[in-house]
Amino acid sequence: MLSPGKRLFMTELSPSMLLKSPLAKLTAGPPTFLNNGIQAPFSSLLKISPVLSPNTITKTRSTVKSLIDFDTDCKIRPTKRLVSIEPPTVLSEIEQLHLKKMCTFSETEMDLLVNLFFKKYNAQTGQMFSSVYWALIGKVSPFLHKNSMMRTQLSYIFQTRCKESFTPIEFILSTAVLYQRAKFMSSEELVYDVLNRDNTGILDISIFSDLSTCTDSDLLFIVQYPGGKLEITRTLFIDTWKRYISKYTHNGQMVRDKFVEVLRNNSCSNILTYPFYIKGSLEALCE
Repeated sequence: MLSPGKRLFMTELSPSMLLKSPLAKLTAGPPTFLNNGIQAPFSSLLKISPVLSPNTITKTRSTVKSLIDFDTDCKIRPTKRLVSIEPPTVLSEIEQLHLKKMCTFSETEMDLLVNLFFKKYNAQTGQMFSSVYWALIGKVSPFLHKNSMMRTQLSYIFQTRCKESFTPIEFILSTAVLYQRAKFMSSEELVYDVLNRDNTGILDISIFSDLSTCTDSDLLFIVQYPGGKLEITRTLFIDTWKRYISKYTHNGQMVRDKFVEVLRNNSCSNILTYPFYIKGSLEALCE
């Protein structure tokens, strides 16, 4: 029986600490002067801003599988339907109870997601095509609007029945994980599952090599401060992860619980995990 996971950011910020670059702590070295010699105030991080290109208007796999196996066992939703049968537009009572235990969505938010699913799903299969799912997620995540190794690995984690489509349960649970509203998986746990591609405990940082960046630029996102900003390029992001991995792993290998513990207690966790979660309202998915 899985126990609900907990989401906790420990930033270790203190006004009395020396000003440091948010990435300097990972290397245990002296403060790094970034952004044309401007030293970013380590203790006053306000927000991280995604970089949107003009085209972007718009525990482990088994862990998630164990949570939604009931969708197969209960045989609530057949995979094939007669044309004469009216397709369902609501979740069953069992499905609703299950989702309430797994997510922190309010009833209004849950209704919004259910309505969105049945608006976009394929009536013959009762599922949502993967292309439709990622088109929706791509509207609110600049890192996932294009196909990438990271998105492929997320599909492997989120989809347990069919690689071509999402069930309503998979749709809501995966959305909950990306919006940090899941009780069973935190952003740190998701990062580990994505990097641990072969389930060997060896973390593969190459997963970041084709993340979407700003057009004609290496820029991923911007960390904004009262006195300036810190531009995080893909090169800097990957290099920082490499130093982080080498510092806390042996030959690139690390167990899941240790990884989550160390990352949660790292002052840069919100920067390192930024591509793995979505900020904003669910309503943006419906726009």
